[in-house]
Amino acid sequence: MTQATTPSRAHARRELDPPSRTWLQGLRSSGPRREQTIEALHDVLVRAARRELRRRGASSHRNALDHETAVHDIASDSLLSVLARLDDYRGDSRFTTWAYAFAANNTAAHLSRASRRQPSVSLDVAALEHTPDRFATTPEVAAQRRDAFRLLRAALERDLTDRQRRVFVAVALNDANVDALAQELRTNRNAVYKNLFDARRKLRSTLAAAGYAVSEPAP
Repeated sequence: MTQATTPSRAHARRELDPPSRTWLQGLRSSGPRREQTIEALHDVLVRAARRELRRRGASSHRNALDHETAVHDIASDSLLSVLARLDDYRGDSRFTTWAYAFAANNTAAHLSRASRRQPSVSLDVAALEHTPDRFATTPEVAAQRRDAFRLLRAALERDLTDRQRRVFVAVALNDANVDALAQELRTNRNAVYKNLFDARRKLRSTLAAAGYAVSEPAP
């Protein structure tokens, strides 16, 4: 009995349109070309995440900082998903349309996680520092707040780069204007938000490793 053969992915893939072919070639290349293509794709996914959050009505429930953090969180997760599944792209649609689907799915997952999130330690370091122990419900809660603050203070100095620390302190703690900070740092607002995202991700990891459940500050 002759066993039917399964067509290879190469045979199953449609003839790609020129822009999609360019995306794939760039992402499969190396050196500066790959880095530039990844950066361009990240920008595409940032716009996709903003659109999906707006379409789902999520943007109206967040302040600007939390909204942009969510946007970059979703875009970064989507970028990793796209890079991990490049071989699955068969050309049934434009490459950017295919990539957009990852942003849509990650937006839904992000909002689902946010809706289930329980009250926990916030990344608002200033709030931890200035919340008097007398507002704690028990001495154990007060001690937990003090321990979390000490942990975050150490992580700010140890785990963040100088640029990440400067952006985090300016924006997350001192509510600095992002555009003004970008001008001061001679960069753009997307780069500022990327530094902020990376800083918050590192701080969340530090807290999680110490056994804390972590949430973003409420809008």
